[in-house]
Amino acid sequence: GEEEDIPGQEDAEAAAIEAEAAAIAATIAAEEEEELAALTLKKTRKGRLGRKDTERFDLLMQNAAIRAEERAIKEAELDGEAEELIPEEVDDNPEPEPEENHDAEEVVAQEAAEAEARAIAAEEAVELAALNKKKAKKGKLGRSDTERFNILVDNAAKRAEAEAAKEAGEDLGDAPRAEEEEDDEFVDAEDGEEDELAKELEFEAEELAEPDLQEDETAIAEAMLAEEAAQAAFIAEEEAELAALTRKRLKKGKLGRKDTERFQALTENSAKRAEKAAIRDAEDAVAEAAELREPQPEPEPESEAAEPEPEDNGLGEAEQAVIAEEEAELAALMKKKAKKGKLGRKDTERFIVLSENATRREQERAAIEAETEAVLEEADIEGVGETGGEEPEPEPELGPEPLETQDEEAAAREAEEAAIAREEEVELEALKAKKVRKGRLGRKDTERFAILEENAARRAEERAAAEAAIANPPEEDGEGEEEEE
Repeated sequence: GEEEDIPGQEDAEAAAIEAEAAAIAATIAAEEEEELAALTLKKTRKGRLGRKDTERFDLLMQNAAIRAEERAIKEAELDGEAEELIPEEVDDNPEPEPEENHDAEEVVAQEAAEAEARAIAAEEAVELAALNKKKAKKGKLGRSDTERFNILVDNAAKRAEAEAAKEAGEDLGDAPRAEEEEDDEFVDAEDGEEDELAKELEFEAEELAEPDLQEDETAIAEAMLAEEAAQAAFIAEEEAELAALTRKRLKKGKLGRKDTERFQALTENSAKRAEKAAIRDAEDAVAEAAELREPQPEPEPESEAAEPEPEDNGLGEAEQAVIAEEEAELAALMKKKAKKGKLGRKDTERFIVLSENATRREQERAAIEAETEAVLEEADIEGVGETGGEEPEPEPELGPEPLETQDEEAAAREAEEAAIAREEEVELEALKAKKVRKGRLGRKDTERFAILEENAARRAEERAAAEAAIANPPEEDGEGEEEEE
């Protein structure tokens, strides 16, 4: 009796040890499967693994293959026991064991590939759900997230396609299944499979893939609007940071190294944006100017005023377009300057160039007008006579002509003064920018700065006086002049 008890105890102890070992092995297997899934996901995301990760990945794959082989052997043993217990049910297939033993390695590899594919699918499904949630919350995804999202959707579609093909080809042998599982493992697409992919999406990836594969124009427009809003917010943030650094620089007189580098980067970005905006405004202004210039070839019916017009019209259309574009760009920069109080370095340089071009054009127009006035004065003198040509009293009908001449002379003077004022304003702005950039000006620049500010103040007073004079009726001035004469 004792001899019988001892083997029974040994069997129980062996069973307990075997159960404990099985539990430990199951725990290790679960941990390794989880680690293998993480490495597989990392490999899929980055395209490859590092040296240590590759070694670990190979070891885990080898362990998974060993476990799959052990499971296959156990299943084969169970099938053999079942055949011994129920021989009648297995008589229809007399040769299962040799085939299973012959294909054991293939079954092991197949199960390892299936386990890896399931791990990849689970990880990608979680990641895809997270991206879908993020997309639903924010309305759109960033560039890298969008690329990853498309990859995950494609992979889900390929898995659905492979599953359907596997189910359809179960009776064709084991080789097609192995090929499909290899496709699952490496998740590589074959060209020309879009039609089948779209059909299989209806089974497993319909909710995830179809909305993005069938984006309509409305969704694209909404995405563009969201992108523009994000860009506008980014620009506003940079402008606010630039304003803060400018205040800090004005307060302390200078900035630290990092603040200076950031200030320069922000200033350059702001200048680029302003340049693009100026170009857009100039293009719009050119289009508007072209529309306005079409009905204005003959604005003045007077024969005397018609003489300078052919010279203006002699300009080529390309030159007129350039002038209109420069004037529009100058107006945009002046508007920007009035809004922000100053211009950046590039904008200031461009402002100076455009102002010089405008001044040159004003001077050319003033010269043309002066020549025209000289011709008109000679014609008037010849008509009146060599003596007493300066006095307009003998013929009252000639009264309006000297007034017109005076108006033309006044217009020429105003044009010249406007050109000078524009040049001084540009110079004053350049000195202001230099003062902001360096914190102070040299002696000569300071003296010139004071003169320019004084001239600007004087012009402002003259403009105010001129506006007040315009309010008076012109007839009273004419009567006063006649009484004085």
